[in-house]
Amino acid sequence: MVNSVVKLNVTINHITTIITALVAESLGANLILGMDWCNSNYVNVNIGKKQVEINHPQHGTTTTPFLEVGSVEVRLAECITLLPYHEHIVKMHVPISSATLVSFTSDSKKCTKLNVQVPNALVEIKDFSFYMCVYNSNKYVHTMAANTQLGSIHYQSNDEMMYNILNSPNPSSMTEQSALLNSIQTNEQHESPNTSSLDDVLQELVAHIDNKHHRNDFLNILRQNGRAFDTSKMTRANTKIRHTINTGDHLLISVRPYYKTVQQRKEIQQEVEKLLDQGILRPSHSPWSSPVLLKKKPDGTYRFLVDFRRLNAITKKDSYPQPSAEELLHRLAGHRYFTKLDLKSGYFQIPIDELDIQKTAIVTQDGLYEFTVLAQGLMNAPPTFQRVMNELLANGRWDYVVVYLDDIVIFSKTIEQHKQHVTDVISTLHKANFQVSPRKCSIAVEKIEFLSYIVTSDKVEPSPDKIKGIVDIAPPKTLLQANKFIGKVGYYRKFIRDFARIAAPIHKVTNKT
Repeated sequence: MVNSVVKLNVTINHITTIITALVAESLGANLILGMDWCNSNYVNVNIGKKQVEINHPQHGTTTTPFLEVGSVEVRLAECITLLPYHEHIVKMHVPISSATLVSFTSDSKKCTKLNVQVPNALVEIKDFSFYMCVYNSNKYVHTMAANTQLGSIHYQSNDEMMYNILNSPNPSSMTEQSALLNSIQTNEQHESPNTSSLDDVLQELVAHIDNKHHRNDFLNILRQNGRAFDTSKMTRANTKIRHTINTGDHLLISVRPYYKTVQQRKEIQQEVEKLLDQGILRPSHSPWSSPVLLKKKPDGTYRFLVDFRRLNAITKKDSYPQPSAEELLHRLAGHRYFTKLDLKSGYFQIPIDELDIQKTAIVTQDGLYEFTVLAQGLMNAPPTFQRVMNELLANGRWDYVVVYLDDIVIFSKTIEQHKQHVTDVISTLHKANFQVSPRKCSIAVEKIEFLSYIVTSDKVEPSPDKIKGIVDIAPPKTLLQANKFIGKVGYYRKFIRDFARIAAPIHKVTNKT
């Protein structure tokens, strides 16, 4: 709705122009300059040079570069209380009045600190707000203050859509207001193309162990289960648990493919063919379908995505619990030796129930395909993954294994115990046909980084990278800066003696109590 008309001076460098602008209640930008302004001021938009050129007959010539699109912070609109292991729809505030298509990207590091999980999504902004799902992965009631930052957004064009880094497990809950997408990376470098290079990788994993006897023992353990470290070909886990998609009595969902240019269609088809070769996709005759998106990367290539928002909206939630970071860290306390294993493309190793595969169908302008394995972005993907890992490893091994999605930590008090524990866990993964990513593993070390903490036998401390983020904060001068500062520092209050007394002066000038 247009409220009024106003005359404004628009100054670019030394040239000032006058425009008559309409004042609207909702607008996706602060100001839009139309073709009438461009024509009257001899404006040329030079795409090649990424700049705007003004050749004014009276005031001369000037140029100004395009601005890089930056992120806009997204914060909680109000204080919320989250029940343990529950998902809540919360209102988010953003300094944009309205927009029909923006991508929200959660701050994974901050969410990990807060013990919450928030999905990436395509959202619609109305009245400076939109709604998102937040999952409390803690066993305690958790309160989050208003103005807590949980992520950021940026505008989307018709040719650019949001993307997630491949298989970074995060929550896949979905509502009508939030759309979690699936990002699929198909051109990863295989780490172990042959036996010789695999053995080199295994030797590198134990090279840090000073004692030759212990080093050889661990190397033999890895060699005996070498297939688990061989990532030259994708495998599928042998597990009785299959991912299911319970849509109840809902009518099937079928969405037409999004329009793409000829070049984009070629890009999509190339990615589809790679996924077909790897057995991740197969041709489909399903009545279901979800559309495919593309995100242009800085190098000019595209990233392949799937928009599962409509399917997720009708899928019944799986309330299987996720372990809290605090609980897992407590279990590591007092142990000296640690081995950390990271599953390679973990979701793609979990099969989908044959009856539900048809629901994962994706549609392009050139064909219909369906997933045979768990795709990130599907509702209930994290609960399924955690259930599989708990059934395989965690249950019955509480005193020497913790599992958080695709991160596995083995912990022991003596080196001989550790050999037994590592043998048990790796052989179990090997028998179940799971793959780990050797370059992300640590074997028999006395210090590991886990869930953004550094863990040793006698202490748990925040990762230096997290501390640096606080140390580098400039002294707050405004209420917003003070809130941001106290929020960051407050996460580590258990590491700061007399935190309440020290923080009291700054609490007096903030609205965080």
